[in-house]
Amino acid sequence: MSKKRPSIGLLFDFLYDKYQLKIWEGVTKAAYDLDLNLYCFPGGELEDPFGNSVQRNIVFDLVLPSQLDGVIIMLAVIANFICKKKFDEFYKRFKVIPM
Repeated sequence: MSKKRPSIGLLFDFLYDKYQLKIWEGVTKAAYDLDLNLYCFPGGELEDPFGNSVQRNIVFDLVLPSQLDGVIIMLAVIANFICKKKFDEFYKRFKVIPM
């Protein structure tokens, strides 16, 4: 009987700045080293007042905790425009898996 390969999700904004790219590289390497499936969800900043991320954030609705064993949320890049209450609402949907 084979064991299911663990899967994790990475929620972030974009990969064209050095900060996010370095984190993505580290997470990718760790997933490879640990033999994990890594699913990347490049959305945008939540509640972006300029409206630049609204359509991109639809990707976060594709994150299904029932399909993942864990999730990494890059808060420093997607939660700049939301208050704690709004973040708690976003965070609540992932509480059933390790973050």
